[in-house]
Amino acid sequence: MLVRLLQHRIAGPEPCPYLEGISSTTETMLMTGVSPAELDDLLVRGYDRAERVAAAMRCRGFDGRFRSLDEFSTKGRDVVAFVLTLALAAALVTLDVLLRE
Repeated sequence: MLVRLLQHRIAGPEPCPYLEGISSTTETMLMTGVSPAELDDLLVRGYDRAERVAAAMRCRGFDGRFRSLDEFSTKGRDVVAFVLTLALAAALVTLDVLLRE
């Protein structure tokens, strides 16, 4: 398989921002020159790896729910920010419609 790597970056290990004592490594690759058959092979291998990762997560007790260490409750400023965001979005849509006419 002839695959040209345009960029290969490995970052880490870096401390996890939300779990003390845990670190992670991130690998990023950008490729070009991949034939359809090679792409198929890469996708199948990626799918197989995702299945193995999912099985490992299940073995470690992950049940599909993400838990937060902080309790969340809606505050007045959250409601105000939401209303302002909706008003801004409505104003932008209205402006776009008016400018198109």
